[in-house]
Amino acid sequence: MRLFRLVGVLGAVVAVALTSAVGATARSAAFKTGTYKLMNRTNQLPPGGTVTLKHAQCAGKLQLCVTLPKSPAILCVGGPSETLRTGDFAPPVALPSSGKVTEHAPFSVDLSAPGQSPLEATGQSVFSIAFRKNGTASGSFEESLTYPLLSSESAPEKCSGKASFTAKLA
Repeated sequence: MRLFRLVGVLGAVVAVALTSAVGATARSAAFKTGTYKLMNRTNQLPPGGTVTLKHAQCAGKLQLCVTLPKSPAILCVGGPSETLRTGDFAPPVALPSSGKVTEHAPFSVDLSAPGQSPLEATGQSVFSIAFRKNGTASGSFEESLTYPLLSSESAPEKCSGKASFTAKLA
């Protein structure tokens, strides 16, 4: 009889433990998939940018993948200030468990005048985004560009720019 009660109590404890574990798993939040609309915080991004988070094949396996915007234009200041297209962030990237992605892409700007020898400025662009489990995200685009050294200059001119944004699941 005591053994029967002990088995009954232990069975009840195991059942409660399993039920609460299943309930906790069902309630655990995950990053929400879909298209996130970028909202400009610094008025330096063109309207209409999006980032997509979805279950897909990237980095060789099925996982959460982020499709980044392709070459948005942002203002580069210092030296000749101008709006330049950042590098191409086209290939989807895997989203780590932290929810943060940072991608780097080189880019160049052709400065050649028609009929003259090629003249190109080279730079680096960075895209970063941090997803939250409530369907929002925030991040930035950054760029830095070095202009070629001209004969009258002792140091090359440089410019840089940063455009911050927030994003919301559309």
